[in-house]
Amino acid sequence: MTKKMQDALNIQCNAELESFYIYLAMSNDLENKGYKGSAHWMSLQADEEYDHYKQFSSFISDVEGSVSLEGINKPTTTWATIQDVFESGLAHEKTISKKINALVSIAKLEKDYSAENFLQGFVTEQVEEEVTFRDILTELNMIKDNSAGLLMFDKGLGNRSQIK
Repeated sequence: MTKKMQDALNIQCNAELESFYIYLAMSNDLENKGYKGSAHWMSLQADEEYDHYKQFSSFISDVEGSVSLEGINKPTTTWATIQDVFESGLAHEKTISKKINALVSIAKLEKDYSAENFLQGFVTEQVEEEVTFRDILTELNMIKDNSAGLLMFDKGLGNRSQIK
């Protein structure tokens, strides 16, 4: 693995840890506001991001690279509405999608076919993540401020049982 590819993958390791932290903050805020199902969903989303970090760090090690962790930024800790939480989540996933696409470009330029192959799963994953957040926002837009609808919505998100 070239130094350029290793450095880029290490930056992504930190981005995945930062994603974990962001979704954990969202989970805490949702819990504090009484959205227990949504908090559970977001907690599992955080777990998924931590799993992504482990996949990136394992890949770096597997190809005899060196994992280097940096500090991560403190996330926002409160949002005005549940809709704001999921809009922030969608915006964040779009940012991560751009980062993954940039990594694929680096892998192509560096002719690092193992990294390119590894990253393809994340390209697909990001499409799924954005769709999921958009679908949730579509439901929230239909519900608006209907308390019964929000209760049902929250209970539905509480049924999420595992990370992907």
